[in-house]
Amino acid sequence: MKFEPYIIFKDEKSNLIATYGDIKYPDIDIKDIPDNLPNALIALEDRRFWNHYGIDIFSIFRAIFKNFTSKKIVEGGSTITQQLAKNLLLHQSGKIPARSYTRKIREALLALKLEYYFTKEEILYFYLNRVYFGSRTYGINAACWKYFGKSVNKITLYESACLVSLLKAPSKYAFNAEKLNSRVSYVLDNMVDQSYITENQKEVALLNKSKLIHQINYKSIYYFTDWVVRNQIPSWISDMKVNLEIITTIDIKLQQHADKIASQIYNNNSENWNFEHISLIASDYQGKIKAMIGGVEYSSGGFNRATQAFRQTGSIFKFFVYLSALQNNITPGTLVDDSCPNINGWSPSNYYHKEMGFLPMEDGFIKSINGITVRLANHIGIENITSLSSYLGLSDTTENNLSISLGSSSASLLELVNAFGIIPNQGKKFKSFGITKITDKDNNQVLFKYIPDSKAEIIIKSDIAKEMGIIMKQVISPRGTGKSIKLPYPAAGKSGSSQEYRDFWFIGFTPNLIIGTWCGNDDYLKSMKLNRGPNPSVVAWKDFASGVEVNDSDIANWNKFFKSNKEYKAKLLT
Repeated sequence: MKFEPYIIFKDEKSNLIATYGDIKYPDIDIKDIPDNLPNALIALEDRRFWNHYGIDIFSIFRAIFKNFTSKKIVEGGSTITQQLAKNLLLHQSGKIPARSYTRKIREALLALKLEYYFTKEEILYFYLNRVYFGSRTYGINAACWKYFGKSVNKITLYESACLVSLLKAPSKYAFNAEKLNSRVSYVLDNMVDQSYITENQKEVALLNKSKLIHQINYKSIYYFTDWVVRNQIPSWISDMKVNLEIITTIDIKLQQHADKIASQIYNNNSENWNFEHISLIASDYQGKIKAMIGGVEYSSGGFNRATQAFRQTGSIFKFFVYLSALQNNITPGTLVDDSCPNINGWSPSNYYHKEMGFLPMEDGFIKSINGITVRLANHIGIENITSLSSYLGLSDTTENNLSISLGSSSASLLELVNAFGIIPNQGKKFKSFGITKITDKDNNQVLFKYIPDSKAEIIIKSDIAKEMGIIMKQVISPRGTGKSIKLPYPAAGKSGSSQEYRDFWFIGFTPNLIIGTWCGNDDYLKSMKLNRGPNPSVVAWKDFASGVEVNDSDIANWNKFFKSNKEYKAKLLT
């Protein structure tokens, strides 16, 4: 059988999180495999293994009786040697022949031949190093790393029973903890009956259960690893067709936290707000993605709403308008008319804002006032704003009219996180990524290693980034649109909703993370309901940020950079 190259994904601390391709590690000598593993296999699959000559007559007669009474083949009565024979025949033909008596006879003849030429220990060696454990994983060595992240010699009694349990139907048991635990108990009972372990050892094993790695990490990790495969691995490495080990930027604890929050927000809010999906990205200030959620429920090769969905930005786009205003020497204290303008017949309304006359420019951002935003955009020139948004990574710049200032263009959550990252990165170019190292497993050669860019391009002046950050801090204050966000440390951001409430956003940053959230429906024509209180993206952002640890030095650096020490004279926008 020809194996496809595999990819092993590990988190930032080198813990296994996912695998792709056909996983086949070097064979393990039977002497290096703990006795509990072959004993569990024999107890479950072939209790007379040590005494038969490749065929178990008792098992065959039992199978014939069951097949006759069922009027179809429901049991094969195969020994471990016969199963090895089937595996060898599969390697020869590349496919499993249809179940038939002819196939069983071929397997039986080959089993007898195997028993003649090899010892029982050698047969166990061949079997355990070839057998399929599900998820495109072959052999006990690969299975131990795939499901438990450890070498064979560290496998416990319970884990041995787990691995043997997977052999019958890997897809059935690997993704159903309840069924797997029941199967493991059955295996352990068989081991007790055949005196491989004592009743006490069984009870201790059941008290020390292990979870399969994918059950610990949750399937949501595949949103991230799919994105890495599609977008992060250099093409010259992909073209090599070798086995790879990739150390990623992911923080598995934050990923689990994000998965939990996304599920909670969906379960508690989806019906009231009428939305189907939520996405989330969390990145540190270097651009290392620590958590990624691309939807409520991952399916293989599924659509990633954090990276692939381009949604109407709505009021979140105001970030680019006000950042551009600061670049054009409009200060936060500049007074701007907050009433609804009428520009060439276009007159956008002010939602939930009582017009007061002239207000400081920063109030337009903090309270998301359309009138001030449009007047600023008209004054600056929409070309300057779209040029800035494009420079910061937004790909949709097809329109070129004032409606863009209120978010008529589209962007992905990843694009917006990258754009907002320019502020806490003090004006330097920001782009998130997911890989820190790639190793060729065949030759143990490092193919790629991330090196921080000490001379990152300065996109905007540090003082401008500081001013924008100070304005954004006030969004998360009693007078801002993010006033419901209350954290034990400082934060800043911008909420947003698109036309007819088809999208809800919140993009912001804490002293150590840039976090973005989105809620909506895949069907763009399906609007969400408008309810009192914060939108679900704000709630998701707050709940995720609340569970993130922030150290004192990060807070001190934040406060030092975003400390306001300027007073602006009130002047009218002319």
